[in-house]
Amino acid sequence: MKPEPAPSIPHEGCRAAWKALPADRREPVLAVARRLASQGVRSWLVGGAVRDLVLGTPVGDLDMVSAARPEEVQRFFPRSRAIGKSFGIIQVEGLEPTPEPGFAEPIELATFRLERGYQDGRRPDHVEFTDRPELDALRRDFTCNALYFDPLAEEVLDPTDGLTDMAQGILRTVGEPQDRFAEDGLRLLRVARFLARFDWRPGAGLLAAARQARSSLRGVSAERILGEFQRMAQGARPEQAWSALHAADVLRPCFQSPDADDEHGWDLRAQLAPRWLAVSAPDPLVLWLALGADPSFSEMLGEEVRDREALRRLEGLKVSHQHSDQVRRLIRWLWMWPELAESRAPQEEAPEEVVRILREPFGSTSLDLARLFFREHALYSERWSQTQRWFEGLPTAQVQPDFLPSGRFWLDQGFQPGPELGALLLALESAALRGAIRNETEAQDYGRKLIEELGWSR
Repeated sequence: MKPEPAPSIPHEGCRAAWKALPADRREPVLAVARRLASQGVRSWLVGGAVRDLVLGTPVGDLDMVSAARPEEVQRFFPRSRAIGKSFGIIQVEGLEPTPEPGFAEPIELATFRLERGYQDGRRPDHVEFTDRPELDALRRDFTCNALYFDPLAEEVLDPTDGLTDMAQGILRTVGEPQDRFAEDGLRLLRVARFLARFDWRPGAGLLAAARQARSSLRGVSAERILGEFQRMAQGARPEQAWSALHAADVLRPCFQSPDADDEHGWDLRAQLAPRWLAVSAPDPLVLWLALGADPSFSEMLGEEVRDREALRRLEGLKVSHQHSDQVRRLIRWLWMWPELAESRAPQEEAPEEVVRILREPFGSTSLDLARLFFREHALYSERWSQTQRWFEGLPTAQVQPDFLPSGRFWLDQGFQPGPELGALLLALESAALRGAIRNETEAQDYGRKLIEELGWSR
């Protein structure tokens, strides 16, 4: 059944947020809307931009839609180009005649359309243009993204009752969730991202439908999956996104984890995720990937096996070489901490491995993760207790010395920049970690002694 025409209504929050946008973002939209209105065509902002205006959150791309066909749009706007003409998408870059070089932010203007058939799991096999936004709304993923805002009348069109869902904090698909997930498997991941970003709860049957539609992920490229993971990892509530994905059991396919993989390993990940993903790290995506890629959650494995299995799971996601290296090193260090303590008593010197790890960008991150992982994992908790006792026996100033003179200090003393300065700083750090120096005065004296003994330039 085709939906009845819906009236557009005022929405004061959306109107206020629209007026608060910088003029250089609003004016191109208004210019396009006025040009279309002069041709008897009503146009709308659509999708995520309207959702964000309603919620009062930062607004992303300002995409527009109207009943104008692509060839009409190109006639109305000579300064435009087709970027998806078969889908009715034209990019408007400016108006003519005009003295300005164009819009600072080009506007994507699409034609209302219906879509049918998604054999590749992403793109429709058949597109049909329509004059009605209510029909255009039926092809969209979630009701919160099926909102339309008239920038001239400053009114909202809500064909799928998305405003009610947003007010109640519910994420709901447009129509049956199984149908939406079959059209594009990436929507399985977007469910988790939106639940986490807006702190909403899933609509009735949403996660169950996602679990049943796991096979849709096979049609999603690794690049698109990794992009969604990056957005989740860098969001305000990454642990909620992980929890939703775990509940829908769509994480294992993403990380190429076989069906026979130990269920307890993924349950443990879900248990640890809120604290694991909250650990401070230079790049949150590395934490997210390490949580999914480490095969040791299921069983104790040797370093070679862990490294090989982690690499395989990362390769399936087309992770960059830099991120892959960071993840594998983080996993290796995670397991290195208890190994370092196995043959040492608290009174012994901190080994050079500690120096090498702690001075790396993810070194302290690996130690924080080790405290979480080994404390929670029953098989390794006793082993970690030994490691913990070893670290507790080392003075804090020795493990993480904050009294060492900086490179600037030695430059001010007349020391010349170059490789020798780096060697001096490393030697001071090693001495502090060995307990050979314990305060700033001893560090300065030790440094001057090294300079004299080794004949380094000053």
